[in-house]
Amino acid sequence: QQFSMPDGTTVNLIDARGLFVKNNQIMIADPELKMVLICDMEGNVKTTLDKPESPVFPQNKPFCPTKVLADISDNMYVIVDGVYQGAVTYDKNGNFMEFFGTNQVDLTVEILVEKFWRNFMTEEQIDASTRNVPIEYSNFDVDTDGFIYTCTAAKSDKKDEIRKINTAGINVFSSRQYGDQQTIVYKAISQSTSFVDVSVNDDGFLFAADSTKGR
Repeated sequence: QQFSMPDGTTVNLIDARGLFVKNNQIMIADPELKMVLICDMEGNVKTTLDKPESPVFPQNKPFCPTKVLADISDNMYVIVDGVYQGAVTYDKNGNFMEFFGTNQVDLTVEILVEKFWRNFMTEEQIDASTRNVPIEYSNFDVDTDGFIYTCTAAKSDKKDEIRKINTAGINVFSSRQYGDQQTIVYKAISQSTSFVDVSVNDDGFLFAADSTKGR
């Protein structure tokens, strides 16, 4: 299906990966188009969410949105591939607001050792070393009270891979492990749970999709 843009041109979806419907509006995240289309039920695009022109947003990264949703206040949240600061948030008019609900970096022994040795590195060595950044979300959902549920595919400590975040960006779930409590290795491949989607229904039941075991 072709979508009619506000300037009269038409566009076809190339690699649509995120879809959210609210108030007879369809929001579609397409990383190849590098935008989120917001259109009516007939495919008429009313507006788009594009790369924020803000120094807060990493301008050296392409804008490749993969997931999108809107909360009860019509604020819109977009997961962007390769952006680890959290979900990119827009107000109901499409203006960039902030990053929402950033994941924390897993504090492992390896990271602590690297932080120690960085004190003795030159700037060139630091630039060439591994950068420890938060893990990006794989998917999210929102409930009728405005809480946003997120899932992360793989964290080294397996904690907080599912989160319930309030409007202040704070995870209100207690810190714990989700999915299989033990990691199984089969033919030298880890079989630990990998969450790729999360959903919550009106009764408060939470559903999570595990891509490792297909369940």
